[in-house]
Amino acid sequence: MRSMKHLAGILPALVLAACLDQAPENGPTAPMEVAALASARGAAIAHSMCASCHGADLKGGAVDDVECPSLVVARSYSLAEFDALLTTGVARDGISTNGYMTVTHTLSPTDRANVHQYLKTYDDQ
Repeated sequence: MRSMKHLAGILPALVLAACLDQAPENGPTAPMEVAALASARGAAIAHSMCASCHGADLKGGAVDDVECPSLVVARSYSLAEFDALLTTGVARDGISTNGYMTVTHTLSPTDRANVHQYLKTYDDQ
C-alpha cells in the first residue's frame, strides 16, 4: 500500500516532467514556466533516485544502518555547494557520504540543478 501512496504523491510531477520532452521547439518562455518545469523534473528525479535512501517523503531514512538526512537541508545549499555534494559525495562541512551517493554522479548538470530547484521549495511537513 505504501508504494501506491508514494506513486500517487509523485504522479503529477512525473507527468509534468514527461511533458518536458513534448515542449515546443522554442521551449517555454516565461521564467515561472521554466522554473516550474525544472522543479517538476527535479521532483521526479528526487522521488525516484533519492527516495531509496532518504525515504519516500525525503524526510530521511537509513541504509545499511547509516542514517540519511532529510533533504530539506538542501534548501540552505547554494547550487554550487549542492552540485559539489552530488558530484564528490562531500558535504560543504567536509563530511563525506562514504560512497553512498555515487548514483548521483550519473546525473547531468541540468538534472542536478533541477533537483536543487525542487528541493529549495520542497515542503517536508
